[in-house]
Amino acid sequence: MKLEEYIEDDLPFYHITHFGNKENIFEHGLKRMSNIQGICVTRSSDTRVINLIAVGQLVSGNNPEERYCIFKLLPSKHNIEVKDIRKDITGESTNALNNYIRKDVIPVDMDDIFIDDITITVNNIPYFKPIIDELIAEGLM
Repeated sequence: MKLEEYIEDDLPFYHITHFGNKENIFEHGLKRMSNIQGICVTRSSDTRVINLIAVGQLVSGNNPEERYCIFKLLPSKHNIEVKDIRKDITGESTNALNNYIRKDVIPVDMDDIFIDDITITVNNIPYFKPIIDELIAEGLM
């Protein structure tokens, strides 16, 4: 699906963050912070993709379990236009499903919560390649 169609159909983007950031995000919005590309998002709500992103990009230190919160961003509600979206060009395994939203701040509220509290156990995530192969076979990547 072309990005123009994705935005026109008002399909969501998902932002994954540490659970402890949630209250600050409600108060100040999702921020671009130091990432010059923009606010990192994925177009997939598939838990396998969410797990891969969390483990590959957000897990810190030797902590085998971490809590996350996932925000759902609808283009119509958050005034996201095609011109605001950039492709993910990193070497991450999920980059085909990821984008950056080029806005400094996106205000959010409780209605934007997709998953309020999810714990991801690093040791329970299988190797990336079999998951990516499954997603490709299912036409999700």
